[in-house]
Amino acid sequence: MQLRNLPKKDFYEPELKQLMMTVMDAYKAKNPNVKVSSKHMITQVKIMRDAEKTVQVNTENTDLKSENLGKAFKQASGLAFVELQDEEAALYAVRHLNNMHLTPNKGLIVDFCLQDARKLFHRQLKLDKLKKQSLDKKQALKKDARLKSRAAARSEAQHDTVVLGNEKPG
Repeated sequence: MQLRNLPKKDFYEPELKQLMMTVMDAYKAKNPNVKVSSKHMITQVKIMRDAEKTVQVNTENTDLKSENLGKAFKQASGLAFVELQDEEAALYAVRHLNNMHLTPNKGLIVDFCLQDARKLFHRQLKLDKLKKQSLDKKQALKKDARLKSRAAARSEAQHDTVVLGNEKPG
């Protein structure tokens, strides 16, 4: 979905995600057969930023991570994209959010946006690459831990001396 006329100041991804979770909670209330949590229905939330304009982050904003408070960020352009898992939920969100007033005298404009198959393919490739890197890193850590434990066992075996009968260790 594409959302336009969003607030340009003091509106970040956590606020948009919270707004979408509220909409998904309302959707679940109307459709009790939906078993997925609101958080898992939302696949992606992205607010587009203006490359030239920056804004100082409000220090009272508790939704942002502490290291981001007080920093200058690119100002929101008023445009955002939200991806949901379910088409019916997306249709409900479009109907629910359309013309909602988050800023004075401006209602949200919400509609479906077309997905570019090439972009989706490249995004999936990127996700697969990240998963593979994560898996490779985990396997490397396990292998390193096994090698260290074997080396420790070998060094202990070399230091331990077994005395048989009347023989003196030497």
